[in-house]
Amino acid sequence: AMSDPEPLRRATAAEIAGLDGAVAAVDGLLDLLELDAAPEVRIRAARALGRIGMPRAVDALLAATGDDRPGALRTVAARGAF
Repeated sequence: AMSDPEPLRRATAAEIAGLDGAVAAVDGLLDLLELDAAPEVRIRAARALGRIGMPRAVDALLAATGDDRPGALRTVAARGAF
């Protein structure tokens, strides 16, 4: 579902992965965070990565806090990185 053409489905899949603590989904979540065009998908991927808590996601979460990112994404990514 994380590769579905519909942004709402990708966002929902990311949210569910985070709530489930799906470590196997981390690579897909990192791709969504870094590459997805839909802001809501990126926000939910950041939230999911923060919930899962894999150390290898920290760099991507920190990158998502950059000044060039939307405010909501920056906030969620900062929470997830720490």
